[in-house]
Amino acid sequence: RALIHLACYADVIQSGRVLPPPVAQDGWHSVCQTRDRHAAGYTYQGLAEGEAETMILWRPLIDGLCAGISTPRNGDCTIQRASAVSLRGVLLRHGQNFSPQQWVAVLGSSILPALQKAAERDRTKVSKITSESPTVSSLDFLLTSLPLPPVENDETLRNIAEQAQYEDISASRHPGSAETL
Repeated sequence: RALIHLACYADVIQSGRVLPPPVAQDGWHSVCQTRDRHAAGYTYQGLAEGEAETMILWRPLIDGLCAGISTPRNGDCTIQRASAVSLRGVLLRHGQNFSPQQWVAVLGSSILPALQKAAERDRTKVSKITSESPTVSSLDFLLTSLPLPPVENDETLRNIAEQAQYEDISASRHPGSAETL
């Protein structure tokens, strides 16, 4: 359920119903900061005016999903997989609106460190070694990637949204595009 709420938040950000803080008269540095993740205005370092404010909204969402990816396992990887699939869906649906500099910041400060931490914490047993040589590796998992999500106006997504609204009497809105993924 929490992952669905994150997807809803991504849809709300993208729709423009939530806006970044306005730039103060003394410049954008007055609303943005990169030191304290628990304080207001936390964003990615090195972004230009406008880009930094936008990422104030996206960073908590992205960091939360990345924290789920790097959560230590307790037998299975349900949380890690669900977090990775949710992050993928949100970024595929809304990532085209990020500038190249925002992508560099997101990858370098959130996604890649989370993947690194997850790999370092992984203690699952090795099931098969394909070669002793470090130049030979098995990349079979890359051949069977998840399919891309459907386009935003896909008939199946519309049916899911209508069914969700029909089943939930209190639903006063249509589910957003990332939410229905």
